Amino acid sequence: MFEPPAFAISIIEKIESAGYEAYFVGGCVRDMLLSRNPSDWDIASSALPQDIISIFPKTVPTGIKYGTVTVITDEGKAEVTTFRSESSYSDHRRPDGVSFCSNIENDLSRRDFTVNAMAYSPRRGFIDPFGGRLDIKNKKIRAVGNPSERFEEDALRILRAFRFAAQLGFEIDCGTLKAAKEKAFLTAKISTERIRNELNRIFESNNPQIAFEIVANGILDFCGIKSKENLQDTANDCLRSTPLSLPSRWAAFFYLLKTRNVKAILEKLHFDNHTKNKVLKLLSELKLKLPMTPVDIKKRLANDFSPEFFTEYLNLYSALNNIDLSSQLSILNEIIERGEPFTQKMLAINGNDLIENGVASGPDCGRILRSLLDIVISNPSLNDKKTLLTLAKRTLS
Repeated sequence: MFEPPAFAISIIEKIESAGYEAYFVGGCVRDMLLSRNPSDWDIASSALPQDIISIFPKTVPTGIKYGTVTVITDEGKAEVTTFRSESSYSDHRRPDGVSFCSNIENDLSRRDFTVNAMAYSPRRGFIDPFGGRLDIKNKKIRAVGNPSERFEEDALRILRAFRFAAQLGFEIDCGTLKAAKEKAFLTAKISTERIRNELNRIFESNNPQIAFEIVANGILDFCGIKSKENLQDTANDCLRSTPLSLPSRWAAFFYLLKTRNVKAILEKLHFDNHTKNKVLKLLSELKLKLPMTPVDIKKRLANDFSPEFFTEYLNLYSALNNIDLSSQLSILNEIIERGEPFTQKMLAINGNDLIENGVASGPDCGRILRSLLDIVISNPSLNDKKTLLTLAKRTLS
């Protein structure tokens, strides 16, 4: 088990010295049990926000409405939240109101999954009323209490269940999965940005293929991501072996699902233009014949490709088609190392050189430069200013 850092333990000790209870809670407890270094330290306490503010010299009221105060020390920070219970969730996302309570068990009962519903105190040990430690041992994601109620309260939990399964390498409990499928229609009530963020985190994990389970259970039907036919058994392996890059994994996901209207879906999920355009470009390139020769590769690079994009494309193509493209990657590296030109900017002459040698500015310059680039792509040794000017004059004659 990973041990909490001294500054975090000191925060708990100071709260308890003031006469209150305090526990590490949520994801940091789960990660400690998995011997992972938590990225955040969350503490639940019987102390009210104003009590925490009075105990520590430096605090920030980050979520005072919900009882959360961030305690800042020289070594690190932790969010301290008063034990609380929550009212109904009329929007299926946020509680209509919260009320403070004095019982850690009540506080844990409002949480989403058992692996996130544990508390730990260096002095009192573990508080685990819902069997989170056993579920960690069995690698299960299971909702706290009635899963249908948990998803009714916050529909984003449906996607979070799959995200935790992907990140931790766990399986979703049968009852929790059944409820997720039954409540799939509620995902239409979640902001698309939040859905996109959860899916991004799945694609950034070691188990991106879990996204296919989300589709199979109808959870993304509302935004047009559906499975029109049974995926081949190799689809999971293909997606898992794609480059760990969001554009590549989204492109592979759509490619394997044979999704139409990808641009509309990406816009609905509010992707930034850079990512959207890269996904669409990768999908477009996957439809074309694979470049095999140095000339073929340079012609692709001339089509607004960067070597980095072309490398990502080759790795994606390799994963989706289960073929070795190391020879193409070697050719690409040789092109780069030798400095062989594949764009007009890499030619030994430019438009000004042509104008100085009698070519009228305008369309003729562009036409000649494109013609010279085609020549040099096939024969890099001709990329010499004197030679290119001679060839340019022949083009004009």
